[in-house]
Amino acid sequence: MKWFGEEHEIRQADKILNENFAGSYMAYLSLKADQESAFKDPALLNYIDGLQKHLNGQGVIGKTIAVTEIVKIVHRELFSGNEEYYRIPDTSAAVAQTLLTFQNSHRPDDLWHYVTPDFQEANIWFQLKSGDNQDMIKVEQRVDDYFATNPPPVSLKRDWFGMTHINVVWQERVTVGVVKAFSVSFFIILLTLIILFRSILWGLLAMIPLAFSVAVIYGAAGFITGNLDTPLAIISAVSIGLAVDYAIHFITRSRELRKEHNSWQETLPAVFGEPARAITRNVIVVGLGFMPLLLTPLIPYQMVGILLSSILVLAGIATLIILPALIHLFERWLFRSEAITADESTAEAKVDA
Repeated sequence: MKWFGEEHEIRQADKILNENFAGSYMAYLSLKADQESAFKDPALLNYIDGLQKHLNGQGVIGKTIAVTEIVKIVHRELFSGNEEYYRIPDTSAAVAQTLLTFQNSHRPDDLWHYVTPDFQEANIWFQLKSGDNQDMIKVEQRVDDYFATNPPPVSLKRDWFGMTHINVVWQERVTVGVVKAFSVSFFIILLTLIILFRSILWGLLAMIPLAFSVAVIYGAAGFITGNLDTPLAIISAVSIGLAVDYAIHFITRSRELRKEHNSWQETLPAVFGEPARAITRNVIVVGLGFMPLLLTPLIPYQMVGILLSSILVLAGIATLIILPALIHLFERWLFRSEAITADESTAEAKVDA
């Protein structure tokens, strides 16, 4: 829902629905016991009822629904609607009577939405006011904490399902996958640069503008927005292949031009001639090329446009500012082959003389 702007009609409708109703985001908790008919036991039903009372109205949990509601409502109606009897009966036989009464007055299969026919597995339906993955994670943690501090009367296996939970699992898988993809891509590009420049030092140097840009832009985005959605996380792996181009161009031309001069200081004016102009124009063109994404109604796509443009622009600026400074700092090691060649030429000239 946060993909839409706050003023979008879908976002507004979602807000109104969740302000006036229990919640429009669904999640389900399956509880499975070791023996049949476990969910006719008043002790276990009272435990579930206690869990519901503990959760209802807390945070984003608007309401929970389970077989306990059916049992309590029917039990009350069997006693002429007396609110005193809105509770779980004291015996399993009385619980069975309320369930049989419910089936006789409704479609019998409606009961199986909340419990299996063998009464060995029950389902708690959560209505949440938010579909945010972080909120769903808090709900799951709250349930885990309750079970840890209040052990159930019988052993229960817990399983979550529903779209809101699936989003949490999917987000975790995507996050781990993106981290792996980014790490592998980063390593492959570094290895490629080392092979391209035939130098570990030059390869590491070429990665600095890229690493600097991604760290700054994504750090700022996380600090400002508080979270990074899946499309934004995926872009991180894509952006490294785009942003490293500037450094490759700059280093390749710098090494060629350095052969024509005696020092890096003398090479700088030539480097900041045609090569720097080409990189600057490329930064402007590519950076502006992603800006039309700002016209889309979905916020993640707007953020993709902003992040890609920012990363590419910052990578270009970092290439033209950071790389020359680092090359000056490590000139002795970076241009060692050129220095050796110059020394050999000087020695040959002396011999000839």
